[in-house]
Amino acid sequence: MTGDDFRTASVALLGSALHWQHAIADRLDIDVADVRQWLDDGQVPPWVEDRLAELIGARDISPWPRDDWVIGYAVTADPEELPADVTSGVVYATDIDTVLCEVAWFDPTPAPAEITRLMEAAADAIDRISDADDDIFS
Repeated sequence: MTGDDFRTASVALLGSALHWQHAIADRLDIDVADVRQWLDDGQVPPWVEDRLAELIGARDISPWPRDDWVIGYAVTADPEELPADVTSGVVYATDIDTVLCEVAWFDPTPAPAEITRLMEAAADAIDRISDADDDIFS
């Protein structure tokens, strides 16, 4: 977690930017000097991200690879009408009945190799969710 990410998460958790460094230090049971050092270094120890997640109320790790990087649509395509009709022409198949397409990136568009990695991870996550749904409804 970067210093900027830490600042954003802390202020969101606290609901205020007023004296946030002292307030988050109290919540984490650390000295405010540690918070300032992390911000100066631009990097936060790994345990802090986990602790912030606990404070925010996270219970499980999300099945998605990241939850802030992509808006997309899972489209159930009729197998007789494949390939799916998409504006961008970019389609990542998850199985014969489902495709992931029409991606809009929040951040600057990742490098092509990174896009492939992220989209494959998203397709895998959709498969896991679909398998879990099958188990629930069967």
